[in-house]
Amino acid sequence: MAVLAMGIVLRNMFFRDAQSEEQIISDADNQQEEMILVPHFQRGRDQTMRLPSTKPGQIRLNMQKPGTNHSLFASQYAYDTKEVKDWIKGRVPYEGEKIAFLTFDDGPVENTYKVMDILKRRGVPGTFFIPGKTLEDHTNKEVLHRYIEEGHGIAIHSYTHDYARLYPGKAADAERIVEEYEMTLELMRETLGEDFDTKVFRFPGGAGSWKNIPEAQDALGKLGVSDIDWNSMSGDSEPSSRRPD
Repeated sequence: MAVLAMGIVLRNMFFRDAQSEEQIISDADNQQEEMILVPHFQRGRDQTMRLPSTKPGQIRLNMQKPGTNHSLFASQYAYDTKEVKDWIKGRVPYEGEKIAFLTFDDGPVENTYKVMDILKRRGVPGTFFIPGKTLEDHTNKEVLHRYIEEGHGIAIHSYTHDYARLYPGKAADAERIVEEYEMTLELMRETLGEDFDTKVFRFPGGAGSWKNIPEAQDALGKLGVSDIDWNSMSGDSEPSSRRPD
């Protein structure tokens, strides 16, 4: 049974033109640290994205950008989560080039590594929404470094992913949801360091599935956290009768 879910903002895909290393570093330094970012991928004809090589002593562009959930290099194709959410909800018209955002839930699991190998081979970044409980396994914690180094974004998908705990009576428990966000962030920082931060959250089961979600969103918002859902699925989380082969 496949366990990774994929949400795509329904656009076509292309890569931005490559920037110089100096420009990437400058742009990353100028970004507001409190911005909430969701990497996307863009793809043009015969174009791929590869992390640049560096010499000893140089700044490595695949190193984590302090105060964010991604690398210095990824800053050139990262978007503010609130902005993307407004596009999905139709609150703000999107007037740019066609674009897609790949997101993957519930890992790291065995399939995560296969997905990452494919993304790396094709030069495509995504955002990985991680339940904290998966990081209790030391091997899984180490994959956090790979997410950053290969140009992906890291987001939080609660700690337990337990519907009964998070949504007793099918109503969101705001205090418990914030607690699980903070528990997961602390686990991530144990591996990535105190400079790591992610302000991106996805409600297990999706925000539209439960009552009292606005209260939970407000509680997360007080920490500067934005949640985001999806508007298309790969089908791997569908019932077996509807799941693609």
